[in-house]
Amino acid sequence: MIRIFFICIIYIAVVQTSLTACSQNVEVEKNKKNFVSIDRLLKSMLNTDDFHYSAIKGDASKRKFYKVTSKKNKYILMDSSQEIRSYRNYLKFHKIFSKNLNLPVIYQKNNKRNVILMEDLGVKLINDKLKNPIMKNCMKN
Repeated sequence: MIRIFFICIIYIAVVQTSLTACSQNVEVEKNKKNFVSIDRLLKSMLNTDDFHYSAIKGDASKRKFYKVTSKKNKYILMDSSQEIRSYRNYLKFHKIFSKNLNLPVIYQKNNKRNVILMEDLGVKLINDKLKNPIMKNCMKN
């Protein structure tokens, strides 16, 4: 009886490991397809194949962000293909807030793929601005 129990446990562990490896392979293949797709999309948006890109950290949504660098410019590609609503909301808010705030310029958008190619404003964060002594003083008052 104990022998059968251990055989079952080993079998379950092997099956779980196989399923995990299989799901990881599917995820790797999915990522490869996504990068090929992003590559084609960027070639058409930039009208060149002389660029490189890499995934960067995003927010808590399903949107994906890529830093794109060509000879002339640096861009951010926002891929909202898994969140159509988020894509539409981003465009609405950008239109509203761009009148009074310095927002990244949207160079191109693809409504079929729900992606936006925008200006890369760099790595300065609002938190960095708030550390400035002048800003700290303003925040106190």
